[in-house]
Amino acid sequence: MTNFTPTYLHHRQREEEKIRKQQRIDFALRNEPNNSTSVASDSITFTKKHKQSMSDALAEVRKNETTIPDGLHMRPENHKGFY
Repeated sequence: MTNFTPTYLHHRQREEEKIRKQQRIDFALRNEPNNSTSVASDSITFTKKHKQSMSDALAEVRKNETTIPDGLHMRPENHKGFY
């Protein structure tokens, strides 16, 4: 025989569980020391300079018209293996 709880009690229990879980998380985070550091990528000037340098590098690479053969990543020209 199964014991069914009414819907309103079930919902209230679920809400209480959610509140308790959130309180546990808040308590754990409150006791954790905050020693986070910022990195260079957080800086707006870094991201602007990085984008500019990447676009400059791509422009430099695209000046060269030679391309890599299509099958090179699969098998180099001087390959003497099992292929």
